Amino acid sequence: ENIKKLNFFFVGKRKMAFCFPFQSNNKIINVGVEIVPSKKKKEFFEVCVSDTIKDLKEKVCSRLEISVEEQEFRYDQKVLLDNKKIQYYKIQNNQTITITIKYQEERQVESLMSELENGNFAALVKLQNLLDNTENKRKFFTKYDIVPCLFKLLKKENDQVKENVLGIFVTLSDNNTENKRELFTKYDIVPCLLKVLKKGTDRAKVNALGTLKNLSLDTENRRELITKYKIVPHLLKVIENGNDRLKENTLAIFLNLSTN
Repeated sequence: ENIKKLNFFFVGKRKMAFCFPFQSNNKIINVGVEIVPSKKKKEFFEVCVSDTIKDLKEKVCSRLEISVEEQEFRYDQKVLLDNKKIQYYKIQNNQTITITIKYQEERQVESLMSELENGNFAALVKLQNLLDNTENKRKFFTKYDIVPCLFKLLKKENDQVKENVLGIFVTLSDNNTENKRELFTKYDIVPCLLKVLKKGTDRAKVNALGTLKNLSLDTENRRELITKYKIVPHLLKVIENGNDRLKENTLAIFLNLSTN
């Protein structure tokens, strides 16, 4: 049962009380685990909502003899990270998590994602190297949902981390139409890039402009960059105050915007 919290407030001179339910961190639920592809029946595991995904994987390992490293959990079309709690993913009683048996590359990516969550700078370098492979650019968008993690890293007070994250956005948006559109529409990246043009380091600005240049290659994006985001005044300020490299990138964007 949910524990109830009693809250008081006053209406005139009368003291009023209301009960508001909240979920206990010790709540026990049953989680279904289904291996795909497999003909094995779904298995149910009793877990506490405050348990981590890794805690559940260890229970699966004990019963089904699949090592923790080989298990990839997915729920609501997302890969679940080991260090997150069950309640973080809003998994409810009797709902099902799917398991796929991971290959070595996928295990490495999961470890990398965990390092990124913790703000590990070396993990950004590893990610940039992985994204040099064209096939990985789309995979990291769809399968590993990397963009929200990158946005979190941009909020950290570390210029070197920000510069490298913006460099990854340049790579993700390069020669991939689907990534360009999703960065532009789903993730609304443009205001973030314009903010960097105002306050970022020169290297961060170069990478922000590089991403904008890639985005402006998409015909559908061009008009919105001008009308919705009013990008032109921002670009003119860079031309007025920026160094030669910043000016070159800015002029490349103007060239894209003026096409067709």
